[in-house]
Amino acid sequence: MDACRLRAARWYEQNDLLLQALEQYETMQDRESIRGLLIRNAMKHPGAGCYFELRKYYLALPEEEVSASPVLMAALCMLCSILTDTKKSEMWYARLKEYTRQTHGVDRREAMTLLYTLDITLPHRGTGNMVELLKNMSAHLLQTGTVLPPLSLTNNCPSLMNGGKDFCPWSKQDEFLAATIGGMLERMMGTSGIGLVQAALGESRYEKGCDSYNVLTCLTRSRNQCEHKGTPEMMFVSIGLQARLAAYTGEMEEARAALHGMEKQALQDNCPRLLPGIHALRCRLMLMQNDLQHIGEWMASAPDEHDSFCIMDRYLYMTKIRCYLALGQTLPAIALLERMQSYAVQYDRSYIAMECGLLMAIARKRSGQPWQEDLQNTLAQLADFSFVRMIAEEGAAILPLLTAVYAGFCAAYPQYHDWLDNVLKETEGVARRYPNYLIGSGVDVSDFTETALAVLRLQAVGYTTKEIADRLHIAQSTVKYHSRENYRKLGARDLVDAVQIAQSMHLL
Repeated sequence: MDACRLRAARWYEQNDLLLQALEQYETMQDRESIRGLLIRNAMKHPGAGCYFELRKYYLALPEEEVSASPVLMAALCMLCSILTDTKKSEMWYARLKEYTRQTHGVDRREAMTLLYTLDITLPHRGTGNMVELLKNMSAHLLQTGTVLPPLSLTNNCPSLMNGGKDFCPWSKQDEFLAATIGGMLERMMGTSGIGLVQAALGESRYEKGCDSYNVLTCLTRSRNQCEHKGTPEMMFVSIGLQARLAAYTGEMEEARAALHGMEKQALQDNCPRLLPGIHALRCRLMLMQNDLQHIGEWMASAPDEHDSFCIMDRYLYMTKIRCYLALGQTLPAIALLERMQSYAVQYDRSYIAMECGLLMAIARKRSGQPWQEDLQNTLAQLADFSFVRMIAEEGAAILPLLTAVYAGFCAAYPQYHDWLDNVLKETEGVARRYPNYLIGSGVDVSDFTETALAVLRLQAVGYTTKEIADRLHIAQSTVKYHSRENYRKLGARDLVDAVQIAQSMHLL
């Protein structure tokens, strides 16, 4: 029986079904095979390895066993960061650092390389001292003749700025950094760095609302470089941004075609871990066209934040929030937004924090909560980065909110007056192209007065028009008016339909 299980486990592992392989080894109580598989997986970067999926087995390893292996210490350091246990992540980092002090030769060089890799890729660390780290790393690599292992700069997301780490601060000096350390960075990263500088410049220019030709020039250069010797991850950044640019300018068919080509390439190159990001970006395109049927189909396969929360799925979570809003599910959107905001604060993710600020304003307005002050604060942060398209992409959903806070924002931040005028112009253009974006059910809680909701509640439990008028001390004609308006605002055919929609929107 054990021989059969062993063959099954080997087959599972060869076919990258690592969880099933580990289950077979566990049944056989084969600890050595479990340890070997976990080490082999740990030698991959987070974008390619199954860290989160195999967390049960990594966390079950005895501390003394992990402490004897620099690869496992680095893996536990990364895994704990992914699990938002930053204290334990730093503990394993300190253990690995101590290991480097106590060893020599090849073992020390390996451990040092792992430390530098963690310095670059640990999710919970910001980018404040990254330039200095890169200089030190460059010196280490030159002195030892070693090279960095493959890195995940994007975590399979179609973005570098919002990839493995938040590189928003770098966008303020994008041209300078590209000219000064760009070449060094690409050389150090090896194949992971091919196309990096041009993709980063393209994304920074896109977010700042630069001319489409300048953006596309960078992205095309990056794509050409990736096609020869680069990684599928970096290719996805270039193609993903090209798709966003095409959709933004109204070339939706071109955007869809670009993603279709990327999906075909990912399947051909056996890169299944890119597929969730590709599908999420396609869902965002469908959101722009308010294609609720296909949005619902994507939601059925989206990660369940209630089951387990994995920061590696952040791009999918942000897509899911937009789907909640499009489907009229405001409260689930707010709940997930709060989790993402907490993560953004803990992990110094300014991009996601600003993205959440915009979407939270939309959600709060629809649920009748205060939103103006928070939106103004978010706009001030975006203005500091000179970002335009993060806002403008929200088009019809954000436009009325921008209009409402325009005067107050310009009074509070007169230095950003011209910037906001440009944002409004860009947002109006997107809203014209995609007028039904995130329209959801069309229900906005702030549109309903207390009297209107009281009428609907009483109708829901069977009161007649006269009885409602008597209870609320209003005329019967007023009851009929509120009834008609409630139906119109809810898009309901009759009372039963109106009650069902209102209940789903938590209005009753």
